[in-house]
Amino acid sequence: MNREGPSLEYKAAITSSFLKTVSAYANYGRGKIIFGIADDGSPAPLANPIQACLNIENKINDSIEPRPRFSLLPDLQSSIVTLTVEEGLDKPYLYHGKAYCRNDSASAPVDRLALSRLVLEGENRTFDSLPSSQQDLSFSILDSTLRESLNIENTDDNVLKSLGLLNRDGYTNAAALVADKNSFPGTDFVRYGSTVDVIASRSSNSGISVLQQYQLALDYYETYCVVEVIDGTRRERRELVPARAFREAYVNAIVHRTWDVNANVQVAINNGQVSITSPGGLPSGITEFEYREGRVSVLRNPILAGLFLRLQLIESLGSGIPRIKAAYEETSCTPSFRIGPESISVMLPFVTAHKGTKDEQDIVRALQSGTELSRAQLQVVCNLTRDRTLTAIRALIKDGTVKRVGKARASKYKLA
Repeated sequence: MNREGPSLEYKAAITSSFLKTVSAYANYGRGKIIFGIADDGSPAPLANPIQACLNIENKINDSIEPRPRFSLLPDLQSSIVTLTVEEGLDKPYLYHGKAYCRNDSASAPVDRLALSRLVLEGENRTFDSLPSSQQDLSFSILDSTLRESLNIENTDDNVLKSLGLLNRDGYTNAAALVADKNSFPGTDFVRYGSTVDVIASRSSNSGISVLQQYQLALDYYETYCVVEVIDGTRRERRELVPARAFREAYVNAIVHRTWDVNANVQVAINNGQVSITSPGGLPSGITEFEYREGRVSVLRNPILAGLFLRLQLIESLGSGIPRIKAAYEETSCTPSFRIGPESISVMLPFVTAHKGTKDEQDIVRALQSGTELSRAQLQVVCNLTRDRTLTAIRALIKDGTVKRVGKARASKYKLA
């Protein structure tokens, strides 16, 4: 017997409390309620499953507005009834004037922000298409970008309309996002030292064009994710993180994030990797598997995504995750993804040219952000034992990859 969870609920009896869950499933995704089973999974047979179906249907029809799509399947042998509720298109689905969502195995009212998002979904509208609260906007950055990328000499109203930035109601939120100044959040850039309690450098921006945010992100990448290696008489540019992967991950973060929350995208360097975290979980209509495989692209901000596509900052819609993975194909590293209800993080490990053991590569990667780390710190960062850490350090010092700084217990290590 499966335990109760986000898409499954048991009910020993037919009371009105199940209607909260019907609202939640209709708003956020298909789910089942099985009547005739107690919360702990033990049998609680219904006296008359056929009559129970009628009672359940009447309660839904009388209490949920608008009427959701559902089906009822009575099992006369087990004396249970399975109610399956489909995610609907006419959101929000309300019970006693409130919309509900699932919180693990419980159903709870949504907050004001979530309700506004449901209303937009039901109207088949997106946040970036709504009229902006700011109408006094300037577009010098957009103007120069269009001139350089598309040879558009004059960014007049007709151009703005064709890009979805202007309509009969005025400038859209998408227009405000690309405007020179706005009231939207931006990006935090953080580089940690030996631990997350040590910040080596930090900068933030907000209230500026997303096009300017993108350029600042590229500048950050060039400063901290690219090094010059001298090979004889030649200077060789070496990317610690594949540029293609960084660009795709950052563009995905700003194009697909939720812009109705006051939270910045975060770009952080720590433990030999760059992590890029964007506010907002997966958009409605896409599963975690589909996201990771890049099989489906559900656009949270289609106007903004379309503009980035035309500016060739996105190569093709829905290809971001496969391209990030492809950028690492010829390396010994693999990017990873962490998907939560309120944020998505992409972790891009540093690529090392060192061909030694995995322990040695992990230590080199941990030192590539330019920090000096002790043996104990490397042991923690690389998740190694003391002996394995010392063995790898000695090998790296011997081949000239790493050098010791300081003496005795004060010793730290850095790339040579």
